[in-house]
Amino acid sequence: MWKTFKETILDILWPKKCVNCGKLGKCLCDDCFALIEIFRDISCEKFLYLDGLHYATAYKDKLVKSIIHSCKYARIKELTRPLADLIIAHFKLLDNQTVLSNQLFAYS
Repeated sequence: MWKTFKETILDILWPKKCVNCGKLGKCLCDDCFALIEIFRDISCEKFLYLDGLHYATAYKDKLVKSIIHSCKYARIKELTRPLADLIIAHFKLLDNQTVLSNQLFAYS
């Protein structure tokens, strides 16, 4: 898609750079995104007022913490897409395991 004039000017004045390595182009480069470990197992905890809370990766990871902090407090909205991609990848991995386990049970 074509960039709007406003986006082009903003990119010239304040180029986007990765929150982790500083590489120009995106707020989170593909190389740094690949460093994030996505949980392959069901990761769900129950809390007092919640039936369950799924998480796709560990919040203790410094990169994940930095992304969430930049998204929330520095208001870098472009980081919402990589966070959503983490969640999508997590559920795709779970779905693949569910399909595999269903196939194994079908043959038992």
